Amino acid sequence: MKEQLFLADLILKPTPSFDNFIVGKNTEVFEILTHLKAGLSIFLWGEAGTGKSHILKALAGEHEPYGPHNFPAEMSALPKFPPRTVVLVDDVHLFSPEQQAVLFNLYNDWQARKLLPNAFSIVATANASPMQLSMREDLRNRLGWGLVYEVQVLNDEDCKNALEQRAQAKGLRLSKEVLQWIFTYCPRDIRTLFALLEALDAYSLSQQRAITIPLLKQLIQSQEIFQ
Repeated sequence: MKEQLFLADLILKPTPSFDNFIVGKNTEVFEILTHLKAGLSIFLWGEAGTGKSHILKALAGEHEPYGPHNFPAEMSALPKFPPRTVVLVDDVHLFSPEQQAVLFNLYNDWQARKLLPNAFSIVATANASPMQLSMREDLRNRLGWGLVYEVQVLNDEDCKNALEQRAQAKGLRLSKEVLQWIFTYCPRDIRTLFALLEALDAYSLSQQRAITIPLLKQLIQSQEIFQ
């Protein structure tokens, strides 16, 4: 059985931070998040791969966070958040009715404290805007109490620049022809592109060949990538 190069196993996973977040068209929300003030509620929504979870992990690295996994169904009461805590809530659209009830109480607590010295902040994410979520209406309203931003997908130019920067950081050279081929024939979401770069790096080393279009085609065909 031939050895396979699975993309998910080849992704280098640098610690998510705002330094390695690709801003694209998200300049406004990036500026707010990198200078996050106590008492803010920010709701981020968008399709998979836009960087919402990356943002939460970057915030967790810079603040004393109360993380997204602290919303078990059995939680009946909210903890007393210390001032300036940042509460991070990922994938709200997946919450059970019990978790939604806890989140409802969280937003009520935030509303009561947002202008006080003991204010805390909330940054929540989902795959759709608050009014498009399939959940209780009173919670949807609360999710929209603060700032709501759609995290924009990177365009091809942003993705090309990001891929070139990642390649340069790894000491790799991607010719214009290779880049053009990738963006013509491969999926163009940034996570897949970064994964392909890792696979291509490993494959070129194993074959002791420079990165060219023939090598790229051989990798995709022989290793059954994207199939």
